[in-house]
Amino acid sequence: MPHLVRHNKAPLIIVAVAAGLWAGFVGQLAVSRHMNLMTNAFDLGYVSQALWYDGHGEPFRFTTIQGVSTILEGLDPARILHPHWLLAFHVEPALLLLAPVYSIWSDPRLLLWIQAAVLAAGALAVAPLAGRLIGGKLAMLAFGLAYLLAPGLEGAALSDFHMVAIGAALLMAGLWLLETGRPRWALACLALTVLSREDGALAVAGIGVALLVGRPERRRLGLGLAAGAGAWALICFGIVEPFFSGGASAFSGRYAWLAHNPLALVSWLASGDVRAYLGLQLLAAGVVGLLAPAELLAAVPLVAINALSAFEWMRSGGGHYSALLVPLLLWAAMHGVRRVKVQLGETGARAATSLALASAVVAQAWVGASPLRPGFAWPELDPRAPSVLVALQAIPSEASVKATSALYPHLSARHDAYWFPARANADWLALDTAGGTHPLSPAEMRDATINALSRPGTQLVEAREGVIVATIGSRDGLLSDDPADRSFGQVLRNHPEALPPEFYGFATMPGPVTPLGTVRFGSSLELVGYQLRRWPEVGLFGNAATLTTFWRAGHPIPEDLRFALATTRSSDGALSGLRHDAAAAPLWWPTSRWQPNQLMRLEMSLDRTAGIQALGVSVDDSQGRRLQASGGTLWDGGAIVAVARL
Repeated sequence: MPHLVRHNKAPLIIVAVAAGLWAGFVGQLAVSRHMNLMTNAFDLGYVSQALWYDGHGEPFRFTTIQGVSTILEGLDPARILHPHWLLAFHVEPALLLLAPVYSIWSDPRLLLWIQAAVLAAGALAVAPLAGRLIGGKLAMLAFGLAYLLAPGLEGAALSDFHMVAIGAALLMAGLWLLETGRPRWALACLALTVLSREDGALAVAGIGVALLVGRPERRRLGLGLAAGAGAWALICFGIVEPFFSGGASAFSGRYAWLAHNPLALVSWLASGDVRAYLGLQLLAAGVVGLLAPAELLAAVPLVAINALSAFEWMRSGGGHYSALLVPLLLWAAMHGVRRVKVQLGETGARAATSLALASAVVAQAWVGASPLRPGFAWPELDPRAPSVLVALQAIPSEASVKATSALYPHLSARHDAYWFPARANADWLALDTAGGTHPLSPAEMRDATINALSRPGTQLVEAREGVIVATIGSRDGLLSDDPADRSFGQVLRNHPEALPPEFYGFATMPGPVTPLGTVRFGSSLELVGYQLRRWPEVGLFGNAATLTTFWRAGHPIPEDLRFALATTRSSDGALSGLRHDAAAAPLWWPTSRWQPNQLMRLEMSLDRTAGIQALGVSVDDSQGRRLQASGGTLWDGGAIVAVARL
């Protein structure tokens, strides 16, 4: 190894600089997501609270989903026996290693920076591993850069925080140490990978199987890895998680379709999204990974878990689900190039190495979140975010709180923090009614908020830009029949003006407007223009986007109108979706209260844009009848106005 480093300093330096730039770029993008209210209770919120508990002497505890009865990502929290135990969902003992650091600064931004830095550092293991297996500066540089270009790693860094992402870098280091003849250090890294999460154990067991099949001289080591990591995986899936969840693994429902209809497997694997996912992983393996079937075998269990899941995000190529695959696929690719070198010499090896790097560039351009992807732009900031974060400062750090998903990670460092609309006792409410309301729709969020505020004794503390911070009354039950006991929530049902004007800032906030010309719905409602904000996301589902439309009433509107977001399919331009009540503003400040000539702002969000050609809007009257539009580009017989192309 010292000889390798001494004669190949240049590619190592280049890869190290690239890794530093990657960590800075991706880390800043991840932190920007957090500060713009785009991180979530699942997963940054619950992981950060679990770490807070770890640092306070109560390992593997969290309160995030206690009292939540809504289905979350195919998971029914109401069926979990011990929803306050992290072990009911995942087995991640390695999280304990971060607890001392997180105790110093209990802020999720620390976790996001650690995740980006550790993932980037994995490139420093890839380059010397390529030099060892293939030889030459080109291989070191190409594979070091291919690692940093892998969408699976970038997706993990840009989808909250997961210990398994740290496990991916440890896995890469373990493979490097294993191939350079340092088994003890390799076993230490692989053991930490196993402890990062139960699927980390599957990855290490896969390496053991690969050694058993393809390396006769290492069969003893392969058997030990396969048996040890495999046994731990079985303990996690078969004993620990069922014990704490009160049944099978909490996520087993994602694969229930296989038991109900095994014959559907063929059509499932032939579906477009599964084929696209498998193609993306083939690119991550540089295509030449196919020439190393034994090493490629190590990736099969994780590919199967993702490809066969009914939870489609697992096979999107984004999120953290493919992070562990990157080291395994690059390992196979290096061995594939090595076989080419044996057969075709240096010229063949250079061609195969170049193919591996080109494949990584194609994968990044296809689904990545970087300037290599066509149309990439650094995301615009949410104009509400600074004011919202100031409002949260009113909540004491020790107080119990129920918070909506995007606010939860900012409030997770406390003993009792619940994901609204959990049925759990808390002293404070922190509700973002105008931003991300997952798992509730905007209309459901309005109703749940009013019900929460209808509890007698609830006091409003902050209300600005669509966010409500309130203390929760001590008396149980909803509003009584006594008119003297009317709560704030009940008043709000019929009198939106009961909230201060600052609350409705999200509906009246000015912004850059792209004009649409003269577009009207009915006789009094004018669509003035729009703004389209994109947020870069990794994966086959495309970027996230927010369509902001600006409206003006020419004269008072006597009824409350409903607004819908329409989408057309990119393949043929046909209407593909119509989502009613997609904007929070008219739900809180209905059109019957709009002032003539006042500019109103309606934000409608999309968590994915792949397969969508254009966005439009429609308006229904109080009887559910579509208002006819005039002006602009019209769809569906003049009932929908095209607003923006993606």
